[in-house]
Amino acid sequence: MVWGRSVESQPNLSVSLGSGEFNGRKLYFSQGDRSGHRSQSPRVSIDVQETNGTADNLKQIEANKADLATAQADVPAGGIARTVAILYSDSFQVVVQGKSTVQKFTDLKGKRIGLVPKGGQYASFLQVAQHFGLAEKDFTFIGDSDQNSDLAFQQGQVDAIFRVSDRQYPNRDPHSESGWAAHCDRTGRSHAR
Repeated sequence: MVWGRSVESQPNLSVSLGSGEFNGRKLYFSQGDRSGHRSQSPRVSIDVQETNGTADNLKQIEANKADLATAQADVPAGGIARTVAILYSDSFQVVVQGKSTVQKFTDLKGKRIGLVPKGGQYASFLQVAQHFGLAEKDFTFIGDSDQNSDLAFQQGQVDAIFRVSDRQYPNRDPHSESGWAAHCDRTGRSHAR
């Protein structure tokens, strides 16, 4: 989803776009959008800014430091931001170790989760957990970046990883050899992929 604040029409316009971490999917998507946009609107310049993800992107909008920002749809925006476009739908994914006994979301209670304990993915995880009667205290979160969480998963230091990803531009699953991915339905039952 793209959130934005009003920018007045000008003959030549420079727009700042808060987009995500350097190696993140949203930044990659935004840089691609910027290059495709140049050919159609050469008088509009898009400055893609690296940020710390959805929560930071929305703060950039509120502080008038960005004109547009990518954000997960399930993270509340402030009073200035408004939806400009929906880029793709997000999917919540749980990846567990191959020998795991986890069969539904509630089985994650007491487990070590590879997830940065801040930002949009974390907020999404807590919303899903709350839906199933669980809270932040029911999990141990490990990782200060997605990459470190992935490494912890590969080394067996976490039981599961939670990610928000889009179906149109899926992640290359670095966990496919060491675990399985599942989509949880509204009942919490997993559907392995």
